[in-house]
Amino acid sequence: MLIISLPICAADPPEDDSPTETQTVDDSTSESYKVLFEESQNETAYYKEQYEELYENGSTNISNKYITNIKNELTIANEQITVLNQSITKLQSTINYLSIGIFFTFGITLIEFLYVLRMKINNGKQSNDDDSSK
Repeated sequence: MLIISLPICAADPPEDDSPTETQTVDDSTSESYKVLFEESQNETAYYKEQYEELYENGSTNISNKYITNIKNELTIANEQITVLNQSITKLQSTINYLSIGIFFTFGITLIEFLYVLRMKINNGKQSNDDDSSK
């Protein structure tokens, strides 16, 4: 039985050189596909061009928008820096006045301390300078 089935399986199908309906349909559909492909290529090119124009214009608009936002933020930052500089100047002048006040307060306190010390050394007596001036 195997011997019989081998020649049947090994046999080639009959060759038919005549065109069939499938080949004719394939040719016409391939032509229509070619036309559709060319149309889609044209549409793709058109839409690509439109997209590029919109993207370029859009990116320019977006860039201008970001530049405007950055300029506004820089303006606000400059105003804040100006206010900060004014505050620093006021703080420096306050520190100067405080240091002068502290210096005078320390000086007066030192003079009072020395006067009290002198009084304790002299046991509450007036100094000789006061006696000699009389």
